[in-house]
Amino acid sequence: MDILIPFYNQTFGRSTKELHTILGVTILQQMFDLNDQETIDQLAFNIQWHYALNITEESDSAKYISQKTLWNIRDLIAENSLESIIFNKITDKLKEICK
Repeated sequence: MDILIPFYNQTFGRSTKELHTILGVTILQQMFDLNDQETIDQLAFNIQWHYALNITEESDSAKYISQKTLWNIRDLIAENSLESIIFNKITDKLKEICK
């Protein structure tokens, strides 16, 4: 999602998890009221999550997320008041797709 790009640097630090995946995981976590470990397990083993998040490769790196990554994305969203922006972008996209 383009609103998060300014918070990441392509040349400094460790590369980030694919942003669409991490945002999708965050949304699914909230939808299903999961704790962090349950969320990590769902991403690793649930084929329905893989389909929903468009994860087509079988690598561990595509299907694993650390607790620290979950904490960091939640902090980033909360500290910058991005919740409503993200929700509105997703809602607009769903309206467009579903007409």
